[in-house]
Amino acid sequence: MPLQVYLTPEIRAQLQDHFGDRALLEALGDYAVIFGGAGMPDIVNGVSRGRGMERVLIDIMTRDPVGVAIIDRRVEHYLEYCRRGLEAAGGAIDILHIGEDCGDQRGRLFPPEVFDNFFVPRIRPFIDLAHEHGCLAMLHSCGDTHEIMPTFVEMGLDILDAMQPEPEGVDPAAIKREFGADLTFCGLVSTQRTLPHGTAEDVRREVRERIKVVGEGGGYILAPAHCIQPDTPLANVLALYDEALNRS
Repeated sequence: MPLQVYLTPEIRAQLQDHFGDRALLEALGDYAVIFGGAGMPDIVNGVSRGRGMERVLIDIMTRDPVGVAIIDRRVEHYLEYCRRGLEAAGGAIDILHIGEDCGDQRGRLFPPEVFDNFFVPRIRPFIDLAHEHGCLAMLHSCGDTHEIMPTFVEMGLDILDAMQPEPEGVDPAAIKREFGADLTFCGLVSTQRTLPHGTAEDVRREVRERIKVVGEGGGYILAPAHCIQPDTPLANVLALYDEALNRS
């Protein structure tokens, strides 16, 4: 049976507010218009909020029928939500933003065969949908995903978001050399070390290094590796943006 998605009046109003005024979207000029977010479909984190992280991981590894049905319902809902949003925008969206945490600080979160057989068929339709509507597809994933990047490329992913420089396997220069022709990277300014614990000059130095090494030739969106946390000195936040703007 095809999925019947019910959009609440509030969600329907939000879509109309976002996309009903074409003049507003066109007035954004060179700014990228992004639809979606890291929570779509966000299988592991999203479902675990109601079912528990341990249970969800077991569901995926054992293909528990109840757990998989819940996961698929969530995926189908967000795929239809994205479809309707992109259709309502009428080609005004530049990037479809989705999310699935595929790694941790030590490497991939799931064995290759599990990722290939379980996650790829559920994530690829979002990427295909973006391309059908003339958008780029951006995937948010925390952790070290360097071993999965060839698969991301095969899936047609355009932008990999929340690139964290802290894991041993994430060497900015190495990933740029190996995957920079196929993937755009977003992040790589450390939110675990440099921004919260470094000096303003440390931040400036890291920004300059990222622009030089990863940004050369394009294919890099300078950004914090994740959300800037409350313990980050304001001077460091200002230094990040000031250094970037002065070098643009």
